[in-house]
Amino acid sequence: MFFLHSGSFDEASGSNKSALAQIFARFAASRPERLVLYFHGGLTSRDAGLAGAGRLAEEFTASGAESLFVIWESDVFDIISHKLSVISQENIFQTLLLKVSQFVKAKLQKLLMPEGQRGFGLPVEFDETIRKEIDKGLGMFSELPVGDIAPESALDPERALSQDEKDEIEKKIDSDPTLREELNAIAAARSTPGSETKGANATAPLSTLMDDAVFDVIVQPGTEGEKIALGTIALGKHIVWIVGAVIWRFANRRDHGPYLTIVEEIMRELYVRTVGRTLWTSMKKSIEDAFGFEPDCGGAALVEEMKKLWRSGARPCVTLIGHSAGAIYVARLLRALHQNMDPDFRANVALIAPACTFADLASSLREVESRVANFRIFGMGDPIERQDAIASAIYPASLLYFVSGVLEDNRDEPLAGMQRYYSTPYIGDGFGNITFVKEQSTLMRPHAFAWSQVSGHEGANCDMTSHGGWINAPSTLASIKFLIEQGGGYAW
Repeated sequence: MFFLHSGSFDEASGSNKSALAQIFARFAASRPERLVLYFHGGLTSRDAGLAGAGRLAEEFTASGAESLFVIWESDVFDIISHKLSVISQENIFQTLLLKVSQFVKAKLQKLLMPEGQRGFGLPVEFDETIRKEIDKGLGMFSELPVGDIAPESALDPERALSQDEKDEIEKKIDSDPTLREELNAIAAARSTPGSETKGANATAPLSTLMDDAVFDVIVQPGTEGEKIALGTIALGKHIVWIVGAVIWRFANRRDHGPYLTIVEEIMRELYVRTVGRTLWTSMKKSIEDAFGFEPDCGGAALVEEMKKLWRSGARPCVTLIGHSAGAIYVARLLRALHQNMDPDFRANVALIAPACTFADLASSLREVESRVANFRIFGMGDPIERQDAIASAIYPASLLYFVSGVLEDNRDEPLAGMQRYYSTPYIGDGFGNITFVKEQSTLMRPHAFAWSQVSGHEGANCDMTSHGGWINAPSTLASIKFLIEQGGGYAW
């Protein structure tokens, strides 16, 4: 195995170009029939990556393969989970969740009425009624037939609400005494480091992990009264955008269910840097940086060693395995191999709960299609995906749902490792990348996709129940081992 940090060799861990060359020199001498290159998820800690590599190395050896593990990033998952847990305890977040949910339900109910009966305004339900709905989590607003909402009722987030509705939301937020009190308390706590200002009914200090760039605009310098007046006015404009985005997603069948969608849009608008957008973007940039031109770029060095191995006459059956964000690495590696390897080089590809977007995967496959001999995608079926909670108190769904809904630039960004994106409404105009991926000859074969729980075909059984736990899912692991064992003479 070798270690990378921000795309470069991690010298502190003993990884460098010379050490990598020694590994491939051993491969050239032993001439293995099978070679596995494994990329773990980008949200995996170094210790977890090492532990997983140690176990999988034994499994791959038992399958008759040499293996190389790339340990390449830090543990972003723990950071995200911790931040979400802290945010869920914030007074202001809970208040915002309540207010947004009230406006969203009122608008959804209005859109479900016959057009001539809709009337004016957004009559919101009592706080306690909405709190009970919030407590249902994934079952929130389950009685509303939101699938009946016409797409033309919300052509984009900006036009999802009428001007009268926007004005009403802003007015209600500006005059809300709870929000005024909470903004005042947070502003006071920030101006007095170490203070723990609490409201009369508060259960936690009135502080927030809201993005500084957002909060500093909401609460601007001035006298206390001026600051809070500006704060509620500015916050109201954010709430309008959040509600509009949620309604647009429902109208266009791009929602993740009421509760998740509302939480995601609050995060995207007010907390996105805090909950990991910058870390996720930086992690993806480190993959691209690994294939740069500097001498210590680990991905480029790996490709160079692969080329030397091939030209030495050692030509094993190569299987590229990427778990989670490791799939992004595999997609980028395929492009680099295509550009550098001899014409007869081909590889098998197995992606496990891939966190790569369809856009990235399609971009790679358009360039390297002929290089992929076999291709299989393993993942959780959507009902299991929705229950794999990364932070049960605030986000009771999987990491891939969170990446799609919050961390990627586009809301509800289609990810290759999520079953939901292989069916309606992700067909037709606007979803060419999904169509292209599904129409790959290797992915049109029977059993090209294995969504848990599925069994009955050797090499395509999947029993994953958690995003990070595929190694402990015996049928999934057995399927991966079977595919490796078949070598180059077997069509998956």
